[in-house]
Amino acid sequence: MPDRDDIPRIFYSEYTELPFAKCIDCECDLFESETVYTVVKHIVGKETVFEMAICMSCAIRMREQYSEETSRNIQAYIETKLREKLLARIHSLEESDLEESDLEEEEFTVEDGLATCSFCGADRSGTHRYEMVGLFQENELLLDSGQGISFSSPMMLCQECNSEVGKLISKQTRDTWDRFVEEHFDGPPGVEIDGPTVEPILF
Repeated sequence: MPDRDDIPRIFYSEYTELPFAKCIDCECDLFESETVYTVVKHIVGKETVFEMAICMSCAIRMREQYSEETSRNIQAYIETKLREKLLARIHSLEESDLEESDLEEEEFTVEDGLATCSFCGADRSGTHRYEMVGLFQENELLLDSGQGISFSSPMMLCQECNSEVGKLISKQTRDTWDRFVEEHFDGPPGVEIDGPTVEPILF
């Protein structure tokens, strides 16, 4: 069961300087619904260049429009990364000559989830472009460390890994995602000169 915390300022909308209140797609009120929703933010340097909140129902509906090829590729990629993450944890325990039960479970924090890329472990402080994702319910962040068998909430994804996943996406899925972005934003994804390409994977 994930812990809960107030929505941190880093997940506020940069445009309203307030927490996201409505789903980008169906415009449901996120604070009056028990629906879990995702906030996605793309950062270049210290500037947010893309942000949105989407409820789980709309996210699932979007994922159902992905091609079978994309779904298979992304699932295989994520399973590989989770396996690598778990093996790294086991290796760390073996090197320290500790059992899993010997480790005291420390409180998982927002900064823990955003400190390094969940896929490759790159340090956020040395990453110029990256994506942040968090799961929320009403006005609370769902804190979950993942513990090697899933990804955390919140989590960070560096641009290198984001681009790597982008290569797995079919033209059908790319066209679906581009239409979604064009319907809800002023321009297509990735139009910023120094911005990351926004990939439809983490919601």
